[in-house]
Amino acid sequence: MDSSTVINSLFGILGAGAIGSTSFMGYTFFKEMHKTEEYRRSLLSVAELLAKDKTKVLLNRSDGITHQDWKTAWNHYRKENNSASKAGEDPLKVTNFVSKKGEESVLEDFLNRCDLESKRWVSSDKDTPYINVLKWCTKDKK
Repeated sequence: MDSSTVINSLFGILGAGAIGSTSFMGYTFFKEMHKTEEYRRSLLSVAELLAKDKTKVLLNRSDGITHQDWKTAWNHYRKENNSASKAGEDPLKVTNFVSKKGEESVLEDFLNRCDLESKRWVSSDKDTPYINVLKWCTKDKK
């Protein structure tokens, strides 16, 4: 066998291996992508999951900081998280919470954080974002 035949055979084997590897990698990639899409479809936003709750309703961001529902929620949040002594120790990570937790007027960022957290994706009512929003950003259904 001359060297050109050996080289051509080697290139043929390498080419077949490359095609096989590419096919396998493509199959694996699309299989994993499909799993990811299925997982995403199983997720709900916190607000969507809360809409199914029979006892609580999400506070309306557009009601504003002067609305009684937000005042009640803010007072509950301040009371329950009074021990927070460093930034970020409160569950919703409200900006300037440590220095402002003594103020009775509702912080705009409290509403912002509730709104932001209510848009996060969760897989169940056991996920932390859901629990936080349920506890701090809702009121009882009437």
